[in-house]
Amino acid sequence: MHRASRGRAARVRENSRKIIDVAVLSALALALPACGDAAPDSAGTDAAAQDASQIGAVDVSVGGGNWDAHVASDAGSDAQAPPDGGGRDGAPAEDADLDGAADDAGPADGGGSGVDAAGPDAAPPAPVDCSVYAGREGRELCAASAEACEVVFTDRVGCAATCAEAGLTCGAAMENLDGVCGADDERPALDCVAGSGHGSDWCRCVRLGACSPSCAAGQACGDDGCGGRCGPGCGPDDVCEAGRCVAAPVGVECDGDRPTPASLLAEVRGFAEGVTGGDPRNVYHVTTRQDGAPGSLRAGLESPESLYIVFDIEGEIAFDFDDTIRPLSNKTVDGRGRNVRLRDARFDIRDGAHNLVFADFEAYFDNPVDNEGDLFSLRGPGGDDPADYPVYDVWFHHLDLHHAGDGLIDVRGATKITLSWSHLHDHTKVMLHTKDSNDQPSPGMRITYHHNFFDTLTRRSPHFAYGLADFYNNYHKHWYEYGAASIDDARFLSEANVYEARPGDVCVVPCPDPSPHGGGNDFFVSKKAVANDWAPDRTDGFVKSVGDVLINGAQVASRQPERVFDRADHYQTEVEVATPELAARIAAGAGPRRTLCR
Repeated sequence: MHRASRGRAARVRENSRKIIDVAVLSALALALPACGDAAPDSAGTDAAAQDASQIGAVDVSVGGGNWDAHVASDAGSDAQAPPDGGGRDGAPAEDADLDGAADDAGPADGGGSGVDAAGPDAAPPAPVDCSVYAGREGRELCAASAEACEVVFTDRVGCAATCAEAGLTCGAAMENLDGVCGADDERPALDCVAGSGHGSDWCRCVRLGACSPSCAAGQACGDDGCGGRCGPGCGPDDVCEAGRCVAAPVGVECDGDRPTPASLLAEVRGFAEGVTGGDPRNVYHVTTRQDGAPGSLRAGLESPESLYIVFDIEGEIAFDFDDTIRPLSNKTVDGRGRNVRLRDARFDIRDGAHNLVFADFEAYFDNPVDNEGDLFSLRGPGGDDPADYPVYDVWFHHLDLHHAGDGLIDVRGATKITLSWSHLHDHTKVMLHTKDSNDQPSPGMRITYHHNFFDTLTRRSPHFAYGLADFYNNYHKHWYEYGAASIDDARFLSEANVYEARPGDVCVVPCPDPSPHGGGNDFFVSKKAVANDWAPDRTDGFVKSVGDVLINGAQVASRQPERVFDRADHYQTEVEVATPELAARIAAGAGPRRTLCR
């Protein structure tokens, strides 16, 4: 941040005044704290000097310098930075028991399906919405227009994360002026994607696809990020990321406009590391949206053949909610490089189905009804040993999952599972991983969760019983009841995660849970990142925390960490140190990679 000359400062002030009265917004922010914020300090303490753990200064945490957050650890961490990685048949009584009380039914919000890119004759896009920044701690809205939000962050998060809060992408980043909400245009531009590490910068946030200075020389943003209607696309060795052409990630190889199968399998980690999926020599092309027809996704998944499934079509594909999809063994669904959105698809994985890969697509229900239907349901008999489970080797990777009726991924008798680089949001009972389909304990269950973005959820992220849960390098943000839970003597290893509770201790103004069926307003703000005693009349779980970062008073309930497993006894992996940069990279990179090799 730099001081402005009087003339330049006056120009910035005049420009800002035409759009919005920042002083009024600041006064409103002090008078009415955001949902979950504590009341303002009567002594008038400068917010910039307050403890970040009290005001939620780390939102999507990026940057360098001092990062004020608590690091929790039951043992010394050997984390290191690796190369870039990449309807329930129901037991409602058990559900009520696990959650401690019956749910308050909330409104059944719609699907959030996204919108196809507009054609040349389409109506103009709606104005961007900058209201998310008004009165938000750590943000100062300088100017708002139909095309862009100009905003200064003051909590180190970076422009990419700041823009993502409004569903926008960074079009330009500059150092900000001292004492004036504006850009210091006398200094060099900053990198939107990599970030600067500064405590504060000025950001211009635009729609993904809007023309802006964020692309390299000779390239302009279009419908697909870099390229499209506004100018030439990315180079042959580049991919588009957050509206910018960047070098393709290490390990991603392209065959024409599709990433190669080998580059996908190179990314598998954790308990599902033995998965191979479908035969890459036997490629099945999804060519129709007609559910069940030849060339449909259902026909490929329910085929007895070993298939590597790719998409020749894009956009939303609708399914019959009442007709679940029964995938058979040895399948890969590879949505990389395509915009694939599955509406009302219910994947029922049972009857010995194994060796399955689901990668790079979005799935949701159009009109979710509380307790009706999981997006993915894994069911079968279990036991003490992973070899007892006929449903095994299942990998969920780079998925965008939201708005289901019951669970996003529920497991009742399956093992050797990995969930990685996925974005889970807008949901209440996220993942219940518990007894097998015969209602028997399942201590042979093995699940890895890494580099996932658990984004403003209610509970069960996951709710884990009996087996071994390896939970590392995840970003868990703003839960409402609790984040994860370990019960029934489960062994839960929590390492190098970023747990960010909602700020404050009580809600000064109403702050209802925004998830569908999330219930009413919770007066007290939950700090339970990982609980071990959530379910009444069930035994507690064992929890070990190593190098976790706890923000806004987040708490990990460690219990007998010496009884939690050693990862090295099961597989090898590289664990990154929990940092602001890691949290921001997870938030930006989790979910489908729609532009790879395009």
